[in-house]
Amino acid sequence: MKRFVLVCFSVALLSVCFAVTGSAEGKMGIGYNGDVGGISLKKWVSDDWGWQGILGLNFGTAASNAVAPNDETDVDYDLAFRLFKSKDVAEKVKLNCFAGIHLEHNGSNTKNFRQTNFHIEAGLSPEIFLFENLSVETSMGVRLSMNGETVKDLDDGFTEFGTFGAGVSIVDGLCFNYYF
Repeated sequence: MKRFVLVCFSVALLSVCFAVTGSAEGKMGIGYNGDVGGISLKKWVSDDWGWQGILGLNFGTAASNAVAPNDETDVDYDLAFRLFKSKDVAEKVKLNCFAGIHLEHNGSNTKNFRQTNFHIEAGLSPEIFLFENLSVETSMGVRLSMNGETVKDLDDGFTEFGTFGAGVSIVDGLCFNYYF
């Protein structure tokens, strides 16, 4: 907790020292995206158009027991790309409309359980600037998910349509961006 507070304080101090002024065009942001669970890179192409790439990695270690003797250590990943259009709705608030794709691979540390999912999503992402170049945001919208098989040779893949963004917490749904 002390490290988290120290990191937040440091980012706030840097925000004051290197404040973004004027147009958003050409600005780059780096942060954490809680929707996907990864590091985010956000680029403003113009004042109201931009893109965002997100990469999340999770290292799974093999189980060392008789139940799962063939498990292996590997990496799960999430990779997402979003295009967004932004509208200023208040002095320190932007409303981002976005559309994107999201590839997710889970269960890579278990030999007989792997799932690769592909999502097409669209939604809204209100972004609140705490400082001139530090913002928080959350996303909500709709998602078409094409989910791969969960157990090898079971062929239990499925497609579903639903919503996301029902709840926000530090780990799920809340995003931080630092612009420079």
